[in-house]
Amino acid sequence: MRWMLILLMCINISYAEDTIKIGKKVFRRKACSSCHVIEKETKRRLKAPNLLHVTERREREWLIGWLTDVRVYYKNKDPIIMRLIKKYGYKMPRIKLTPKEITAVLDYFESESIKARNKEKK
Repeated sequence: MRWMLILLMCINISYAEDTIKIGKKVFRRKACSSCHVIEKETKRRLKAPNLLHVTERREREWLIGWLTDVRVYYKNKDPIIMRLIKKYGYKMPRIKLTPKEITAVLDYFESESIKARNKEKK
């Protein structure tokens, strides 16, 4: 019985690592990194928000909706989005992502935020 628990834990860790790798690939492949960064500090002028700690600043459901179809948020004049457009001067284009890709990208953002927070503690 104990070995089954250990096996399940290993499978869950492996799944999480795979999901994060997929999220990183999606972030790069869909050209998100041409406007966004995921880092503590940056000197360059950004076209879009830094996504470090974004999963702490926004509810996951909100982020899922945003990544599913940005047009809904523009049409409804979402106050968060309106502030970001005013600040950065750009609208994010609609990027077609599957639900699995969205989950993976959000898990990737969260993992990068955890890494950054752990570095701060050292």
